[in-house]
Amino acid sequence: MQEPKILILEQQLTVALRMRDTLRRAGFRVVGLSPNLEMALTVFHDEKPDVVISDIDLESGHQPIFGSSTVVYTPLSEAALLDALHQVRKG
Repeated sequence: MQEPKILILEQQLTVALRMRDTLRRAGFRVVGLSPNLEMALTVFHDEKPDVVISDIDLESGHQPIFGSSTVVYTPLSEAALLDALHQVRKG
């Protein structure tokens, strides 16, 4: 079974990189990091991710809706985020 493709939408680069590294170590496939909604939409259409992890506090004030499973990233612990993604992995 192929791992779900994940797109990370996060304004702060250090947070996005830490999330990406954590997810990769846990065996997930991260297909993109996007600092804003416009770039995220481009990556979304190109990569067709299964999951979008989105910063809940985007500068635009908009919480994006994507046509895939969406996990909203809040200040969850890494363990809580991984638990949520393992649920997506199970289907």
